[in-house]
Amino acid sequence: MHRNKSLALFLFVSLFIISNDAKSLSINDSIQLAIKQNPELRSYKLLQDSAQAKIPQILSLSDPKIGLEYEQIPLGSRNLEDGMKMYTAEQMISFPGKIYAEYLMAAREADMSKARYKAKYFEILSQTKAAYYDLFLYQKAKEISKEIPVKLDQIIKPS
Repeated sequence: MHRNKSLALFLFVSLFIISNDAKSLSINDSIQLAIKQNPELRSYKLLQDSAQAKIPQILSLSDPKIGLEYEQIPLGSRNLEDGMKMYTAEQMISFPGKIYAEYLMAAREADMSKARYKAKYFEILSQTKAAYYDLFLYQKAKEISKEIPVKLDQIIKPS
């Protein structure tokens, strides 16, 4: 947590130094930048999309199986045509209650991954705002420290 906050602060300080000549960094720009470029948030989004994509797969049937068997091949014969051929086709159909339970489980898992994404989003949002306002406070303190000698000179000169 502390590492993430210091990383966010470093990011904003460096971005401010780079963009100081061009324009100042607004809080909305910094939030958009943090949300867009955060790898953890991207991974949570991919996990959410993955969990959401599993829901329709639960409702589909499993893959059918087709087979060919040879039986009663005479001893010593190397020709498979001497025996009987048996063709098989299988389709597994699950009990409807089981399918519905798996569907509900996948839907709840998708909801949980969505909640994790939102929690991470708001965590990054609050860290970004805190780092932005820390930077703002630092800049104002720097401006004030530059103004102090000027104000002191103004106070001392009239007397």
